Amino acid sequence: MTTKFRLRSKSDKKVPIKLRVSISRNQVYEINTGFLINPENWDKVKGYPKQKMDDNKVLLTKLKKLDSFISEQYLNDSPKIPIDLDWLQNCIDNFHGRVKKVEIQSDYFIEHLNKYIENSDTKKVKGKEDLGLALNTKKTYGTFKNLITSFELENNIKIKFTEINKNFIDRFTKWLLETKAYSSNYAGKQLDHIKAICKDATYYDIPVNSYFKKIEPFCENKKDRLIVTFTNEEIEKIWNTEMPTECLTNAKKWILLGIESGQRCGDLLDIDLGYSKKKDDVIIIEIYQNKPKKYVQVPFTDKRCVRIIEEDFPYKISVQKLNEYIKIVCEICKINQLIEGKKYDKILHRKVVGKFPKHELITSHSFRRTFATNWYGIMPTALIMEITGHTRESQLHDYINKRDDSKKNTNRFIEIAKQNKNSQRA
Repeated sequence: MTTKFRLRSKSDKKVPIKLRVSISRNQVYEINTGFLINPENWDKVKGYPKQKMDDNKVLLTKLKKLDSFISEQYLNDSPKIPIDLDWLQNCIDNFHGRVKKVEIQSDYFIEHLNKYIENSDTKKVKGKEDLGLALNTKKTYGTFKNLITSFELENNIKIKFTEINKNFIDRFTKWLLETKAYSSNYAGKQLDHIKAICKDATYYDIPVNSYFKKIEPFCENKKDRLIVTFTNEEIEKIWNTEMPTECLTNAKKWILLGIESGQRCGDLLDIDLGYSKKKDDVIIIEIYQNKPKKYVQVPFTDKRCVRIIEEDFPYKISVQKLNEYIKIVCEICKINQLIEGKKYDKILHRKVVGKFPKHELITSHSFRRTFATNWYGIMPTALIMEITGHTRESQLHDYINKRDDSKKNTNRFIEIAKQNKNSQRA
């Protein structure tokens, strides 16, 4: 944050001294400081009163104190509340000891949730340099709001922060899992949202039941996860099957590049060939990963993928459209064996578990999972993680479609142990 005092009038009478505060390129605010000065006594270069008169020296001291006060308030408040023009006005009022109108904070959960969503563009997010929640996060909280509204209507209540205790959480969890029949993953995420809104409310001095700190989100058991990936045979089917339309041919290329690169779909579709280079028969593209917020060097080693990149790179489409086309491409390729998985039910408005043709369960997320699964045990794990962006090996293990690691590792241990003993005997 930078600050600067200045005048906006050339009158021969006393005029207001303005304070200009710059938080970022898109956050610049200007406000009256509450102090006046004759323009002829103002040093435009230094941005302070000229030091010819005692009155100006007193005014300079007051301005410097105000500057320090604003800076200190910013350090205290920026992680907690939106820094905007209202915040700046409150700082000026507090400095002058003015009685300000106290905003009445509601102790109802839904009302603060509304405020949280309204202020989403100016929220300070931990680990992010810029302000504001991501677009998908905003949508998630909008859906969460609808869920809370539905719960209140069905139970004829209006949730207060002070009532969010263990009994409430148990009741809400049961409603999510049994009445609404949501998955463990989805239900657990809703508890995470409750905890986040409760924490945010404490920044506004709203009384909140301390139990919110003990809320523990949950997810499905690892052994119950149904991960869908492409086999090597299925990948070859896709390579060798002609598509009947241009849009499906385009989607086919994205599938193959996605499997080869191991990137999230959004990052894949944002590939910029301006950041690519060729080394021998391999093309290396620098890709920005939005989630860990870092650049990675992704090598494309399959000569057929190299040819796509060099000669006929696919045009960009939305993630939603790509997910629609993927299923059609895979159906044409006869990737249709019945497997167990989760599929969205348009009537129930949720995913249901059952046995479905595999092409109906394939999504853009399958690209990344396939990359990690097919290279796991062949390529050093650290190299796979460097490309996928996973920060912990445990994350990668949960992500891939491998259930026989224990047996494989045991056999590998036996093999190495025998080799070691034989070398000792020799």
